Amino acid sequence: FFWAGVTWFEQVLQSDRSLRHDPSQSLVAALTEAYLIGRKWQVPTQFEFSGGRVIVDSPRNRVLLGFDDARLAEVLARGPERIKTLALNRHEQAALQLREGENWQPLDRLLWRAGLLQSQGRLPVGVDLKRPVYLKHWPNLTRVQRTPHAMRVAALWATRGAGLVETAELLKIPQRHVFAFYSAALAADLVTEDGSS
Repeated sequence: FFWAGVTWFEQVLQSDRSLRHDPSQSLVAALTEAYLIGRKWQVPTQFEFSGGRVIVDSPRNRVLLGFDDARLAEVLARGPERIKTLALNRHEQAALQLREGENWQPLDRLLWRAGLLQSQGRLPVGVDLKRPVYLKHWPNLTRVQRTPHAMRVAALWATRGAGLVETAELLKIPQRHVFAFYSAALAADLVTEDGSS
């Protein structure tokens, strides 16, 4: 299965675009960006797109969707859309207090779920299959939607890290489960490739 240092599977991944997905211009990327900006500056953020308005309150680990949560898979399937994240100003932050009774949901759970839904067992574009992957910290697997073998993948990546294909081989599990876990962890900003945690 090796040809000039490249496995058969790597050749297939490079040639078959249906095995990859591009999260860079998607709701998942916008959610992750809003989360990271909000976490860095300790302020709620927001963005608007064709599906509605989304408010991300990183300091309180919550999100308010401007569309019905049941439509998340449909919204993710729409494809690329350029979305700009903005920090809420003081007036908007004060108005947030009036929205306490609305349908807020845990941000980490939504990021994880959105990463899973967008992945569908595929791998993000540009990811090196051989480069070791580590976890920054352990995911809260009691709150997020579990993928098959999630505990085993998390344990491997938390202790020593491994490439994506290597993970599937070491744990003797289907690659699609590793790819799904990776995409969910990537959306939730839990993945690092340098071993930092």
